[in-house]
Amino acid sequence: MATRHHAFTIRIAILDDHPIVRWGMQNFLSMEKDLELTGSFGQSTELLAALRDSCPDVLLLDYMLEEGEIDGLALIRNLMTRYPRLKILLTSSLESPAVIRMAMKAGIKGFVGKSEHPQTIVKAIRYVAQGKIFLTDMLDWEMQDARKEIGEPSGTSLAVAALSARESEVLRCFLDGMSVGEIALKYKRSRKTISGQKQSALRKLSIKTDAELFRYRESLFTQP
Repeated sequence: MATRHHAFTIRIAILDDHPIVRWGMQNFLSMEKDLELTGSFGQSTELLAALRDSCPDVLLLDYMLEEGEIDGLALIRNLMTRYPRLKILLTSSLESPAVIRMAMKAGIKGFVGKSEHPQTIVKAIRYVAQGKIFLTDMLDWEMQDARKEIGEPSGTSLAVAALSARESEVLRCFLDGMSVGEIALKYKRSRKTISGQKQSALRKLSIKTDAELFRYRESLFTQP
């Protein structure tokens, strides 16, 4: 009987830099007989070291970790290169369809926002363990709607394709180190106009701070 039970057990690892989130997930998942937690980590370096010895079936991965950590698309691509059979279920408080779409292109199997009920995570784990894609109904609808409007552009991310040409120009300049005043002088526009275009771009990308914008720099502006 023990062998049969093991055959149906889904082995799970968690990476999240918030101890209370890890504790909550561990306790909730422990109530499910078919789920086995093999590791819970607060840093990406800890996870990568553990994976060298044992790879779980499903990884619950927080998209944004603390400053100085490997996270986001860079970590997803790293994991997919090293462990192509690993099924990643992304979790985040940043529920942006554009960012999730980029993560799916990088190899994740599903996404659960941290505003969802814990039982949704259990359902998602079982889904992705079978190789299926998991998205909540609302998120799936939003992403399909975005694809219809934006299409699949080449040489840029889906997120940036949602921006106007001027908004994209302003963000590129800002990420290159230019101030709002310098961008205004370059394009002969008022500071108010440039500031407005920047804020509009951030809203479309579901990004709230400049620090967050710089963290997504690589994933927002990719090369063809």
